[in-house]
Formats: sequence, structure tokens, C-alpha cells
Amino acid sequence: MRFYVLSTLVGFTLLACAPPAHIRAIETSSLSREAWPEILPLQDLLADHRSAQPGRLNAQEQGAQLSKRVAGLKSRAQRLQRPVIDQTRRARLLAAISRQNG
Repeated sequence: MRFYVLSTLVGFTLLACAPPAHIRAIETSSLSREAWPEILPLQDLLADHRSAQPGRLNAQEQGAQLSKRVAGLKSRAQRLQRPVIDQTRRARLLAAISRQNG
């Protein structure tokens, strides 16, 4: 009996590891034989990245942004420490659980 259970589990495991038919179809389709995309020169990518960056912030602006972020994170931490449900809902849930459990 254990042999049958073990062989069934091994069979299911092997089936789970096999790629599905739609993935095999994509692998063998013409999409996989298309030409590779053209590689862009690194200088162009770096130039685009530099132009997309906003201007540098001075120390006061950075301090103000960090203070704002710290205040937001502290506020979020305080909200996360509060109870998820209020006392009336908690009492109703506990009453329902006690009725269910007899």
C-alpha cells in the first residue's frame, strides 16, 4: 500500500515539474527564432539617464524631505499598532465563536 502511495506522489511530482503544453508551444514557435533586438550603445543609455535625473537638492531640502518621510513613517507605525477591529465588532465575533463552539 505504501508503495502505491509513494509511486503516486512521485508521479504527481514529476508531472508538476514538467512544462505545460502552451509553454512548449511558445518555445518551438517562430517567436523564439526571431532576430535578437538591436543593442543600444552604453553612452546613449547613460546620457538618457543623466538627463532624466532631477536637479541636485541642497542639504536643507534633503533634510526637509527626510524629516517629512520620517514623520510619515512614524505616523504609519502608530496606525499599525492600533487594533484592527473596534471593541463592538470584537465582542460580536467572540460571541459568534462561542455560540459556534457550543
